[in-house]
Amino acid sequence: MIKADTKTKEDIDLAKEILLKFGCREIYIFGSLIEGNFTENSDIDIAVVGLPKSKVFTAYGELIEKPSRSVDLIGLDYDHDFSKIINMPSSSIDDYTARETLFRTNLLSFFNES
Repeated sequence: MIKADTKTKEDIDLAKEILLKFGCREIYIFGSLIEGNFTENSDIDIAVVGLPKSKVFTAYGELIEKPSRSVDLIGLDYDHDFSKIINMPSSSIDDYTARETLFRTNLLSFFNES
């Protein structure tokens, strides 16, 4: 269960609204919100299915502009390795920094695919 303050819940709802508008069929929250170590300085980690590559920059632009918290976005349609990782129980992933590095690397490869 996600335990978050009212503002964070509003940000999640806003992010969901934005992502649905751009065609996402599935939206998942992962990271510190799920693991229970979310703080006032945490970002919101979101993985999605169904976001067309042609709309990623526009959707991410709105995610940067509108919610008060920063949002990290993963497209599961394009990142099969990351899909496997976020489906692991949190105890199987010891280092959040490793996942953050993986996110950054995969975001770059996402845009370099033909």
